[in-house]
Amino acid sequence: MNILAGGDAGSASDVQTHTQPDSVFRFAADLRGLRHSRGNPTLESMAMATRISKSVISEAFVGRRLPTANTVRELSRMFGADTSAWLTRRAALAASSARAPALPSPEPPSRRSRRPALVVIAATVVVAGLIAVGAGSGSSSRPAPSPSAALRDLPVVPPINGADPLQTSCPSDARAIRQTSVADGLFSVTLMYSPRCEAAWAVATAGVADAEGTTVSLRLYPTGDRFGGQARATLDDGAIARTRILTASVISDGVCVEVSLARQGGESIVYDPPLCADPVSAGEGAASIH
Repeated sequence: MNILAGGDAGSASDVQTHTQPDSVFRFAADLRGLRHSRGNPTLESMAMATRISKSVISEAFVGRRLPTANTVRELSRMFGADTSAWLTRRAALAASSARAPALPSPEPPSRRSRRPALVVIAATVVVAGLIAVGAGSGSSSRPAPSPSAALRDLPVVPPINGADPLQTSCPSDARAIRQTSVADGLFSVTLMYSPRCEAAWAVATAGVADAEGTTVSLRLYPTGDRFGGQARATLDDGAIARTRILTASVISDGVCVEVSLARQGGESIVYDPPLCADPVSAGEGAASIH
């Protein structure tokens, strides 16, 4: 898997290192953290990509029992993590579970303020860097989130234009406002919106295994300003990609994402019309372009 992205390279394993003994509960919390670091894909999209049922995948994130080796293998592979490291950790847990009691649930951290300040900047902002979503995300250098707060206790930075959505609190109340499938379901593209942050971003996920060798590029921009505040992301070889955010200061009239597809050894195709929505009034919708 080759993510076309800027930024510093980090560890490829995405397996958290803990000073306390491991547990099934902690293992599930780290799986949830890994999922969130890859754009928090839906159970449906993960089931399509791994050929594992949604109920089995959901159970793997809960922590009541250790997921099977096949589930761990397919999830880690889909997330672009070090499959061998995750399977080694799972095997160690399986060997020790019969003789070691489960650790009690850790105390949740004190609740921090979840209302970040909105920073208003100029309407035309160009985000030159691409989004690092694979091995270069560096998520393994951060401590694992508390199981009770794995999906909401995010590192908070102001939701300004060009910010990485996963470094803000925006995903905690985000909803899908438009979604489309590209090339007969080869990829799924979703417009996300956070009412709290008044910010939007786009996420692309590989829908089927034969997406390998195909590159999808996203370009997010304000409605009516196709070459204005741009937030770009490129998805290569069936990974998961997200754009950076655009805020209410530039998307007051709506937001669009332009989707382009390039097959290995073939020409690039820009899908027209782009996927657009009014973040404030749009309900969840879906479309299909071929």
